[in-house]
Amino acid sequence: MHEQLTEEYIRKVWAELGAHVRPTTFQSTLLLDRALGAEVTVASETLQITGSFKFRAAYNLLRDVETESVITTSSGNFGQAVAYACMLLGKSCTVLMPANSSKTKQANIRAYGGEVVLIDTATKSRMLYTTEILTEHPDAFTPHPTTTTAWWRATQRWAGRYSSGSGRTA
Repeated sequence: MHEQLTEEYIRKVWAELGAHVRPTTFQSTLLLDRALGAEVTVASETLQITGSFKFRAAYNLLRDVETESVITTSSGNFGQAVAYACMLLGKSCTVLMPANSSKTKQANIRAYGGEVVLIDTATKSRMLYTTEILTEHPDAFTPHPTTTTAWWRATQRWAGRYSSGSGRTA
């Protein structure tokens, strides 16, 4: 179970997590500013190692999980994040992915040491596939992409400390 989301806890998480993430780039948007009549700043997470913001939440969640086996479902970004976090944490990772998922994302998950299991979501739900595989691996932990969103949002105010400097920080 996670600790309370206090400023001290967030600082502790970033002290460990900071070694595994790249700076978030913040850019102004001149044309969008003009169109909306407001100053808009965009945070780009595409330069993160796994290509999205999801690694921070996956790592933060999985570092507190005692089990060594992780099974999740994903079309790509969350699966890459979980596989990378598992690689860093010494855990095994299986990602159930729709058969039509990006070949690049499948390859990335495998490169991070994850196993990719392609599933036919037209005939069976992801939840049903997950339930079936968990009967074979009852001790596995199963994170879901949306269960970690609150953790990500809670730590975003600290993202500005890790800006690349090429744009503004929040």
